[in-house]
Amino acid sequence: NGKEQSVSDFTSSISGLTFENVTAGAKGTKANEYATIFTGQSSLVIKDSTGADVTNHYTVSYAPGKLTITKAILTATAGNRSMTYGNAGAITPAASVTYSGFVNGETKTTAGVSGTVSYTYLNGTTPVTVNNSLGAGSYAIRPVLTALTAENYTFVPADGVLTVNLATNLRVTV
Repeated sequence: NGKEQSVSDFTSSISGLTFENVTAGAKGTKANEYATIFTGQSSLVIKDSTGADVTNHYTVSYAPGKLTITKAILTATAGNRSMTYGNAGAITPAASVTYSGFVNGETKTTAGVSGTVSYTYLNGTTPVTVNNSLGAGSYAIRPVLTALTAENYTFVPADGVLTVNLATNLRVTV
């Protein structure tokens, strides 16, 4: 999210001991992995469970750790649309998508979301073509997000609904 994230703790694999005067930490601002930095190794003090200094009884080695900042999930929801049977040219409104899940007050612009969204229309799990012969009923509008990118977000689609209304003013002559 562009804001600094940090971790400043470390753990020992030796139970019953405490470590003083040494710290470990890592900082990062983007989805990535960041190496741990140790400070204070030269003044390390190891104490046993009674509080006695037992530093001279141990040889200490420092194993690198890491801070992992994962991408946040951004949901892209297709906007609902409608049309009348036999009039696919009048489908309204224009295809659209809204985003939810931004963190720390970010927006599409400040998060650097780029790319285009396409759409698949479905009857259950079967793709359909939106044309004049598409029957009255409701169809899922699934946003296809493979062309979207953002440094700190992963995209998840959420369906909208296409409603095909019955034709009106139909005149039948017998």
